[in-house]
Amino acid sequence: MILKAFMHSITSLEIIALSFFVPIVMAMGGNTGIQSSTLIVRGLAVGSFSGRKLYRVFIREIATGAMMGLICGVAIGLWAHFIIGQSTSYHPAYLALSVGLALLGAMVFAASFGSFVPLLLNRLGFDPAIAAGPFVTASNDITALLIYYGIIMLMMAAIM
Repeated sequence: MILKAFMHSITSLEIIALSFFVPIVMAMGGNTGIQSSTLIVRGLAVGSFSGRKLYRVFIREIATGAMMGLICGVAIGLWAHFIIGQSTSYHPAYLALSVGLALLGAMVFAASFGSFVPLLLNRLGFDPAIAAGPFVTASNDITALLIYYGIIMLMMAAIM
């Protein structure tokens, strides 16, 4: 549904070029979210953090997601620049920047959400080890697409 909604806003050449990067944005966001979730679940299980230390771990996971997102975003953005080439009506640098920013945004969101969900589930009395994985993965996939196409639409609107 998300892909269909955005397909009407972007011309066919851009959709084809940008569709190459949907799997990487979704996969990297999903991996980041599950990694953050796993670290929080493990910490809750072994009792390695509580209170103030829990806040520091949460902030560290977000910072790690941002750092990984920045590194991966730059790498994938450069790769996108060379793959897309002059195949669209937009300069490849704008599309590469869109892909890079979307990857950064998806990974920061995934790290935040992946850390928050197990804490919330634990607080509500549910076992975070059972429920966090599927919920985090599905939410990150949906959000990664929204971030990806949202950034693309904003970038294209800015350059028109």
